[in-house]
Amino acid sequence: MDRTQRGGSDRVAGASDNFHVCAVEWSPRKWGSSVEGDDFWTYSEGLSNWQCWPFDLDFHLIMNIAIGGA
Repeated sequence: MDRTQRGGSDRVAGASDNFHVCAVEWSPRKWGSSVEGDDFWTYSEGLSNWQCWPFDLDFHLIMNIAIGGA
């Protein structure tokens, strides 16, 4: 196992009451996300060796944004 999994969670005040700006930034050396301009999560090339860093290769990002509920 390469131990390349990263994750996290955070609570956004008023998440279901207001619109919020969420962003994903991706470059050959790092990628991360932010909510309302505040960095939420970052993963950079220096945190891993070259075998575990696929983000400088061509591939597709598939996002599933499910919205719904009762």
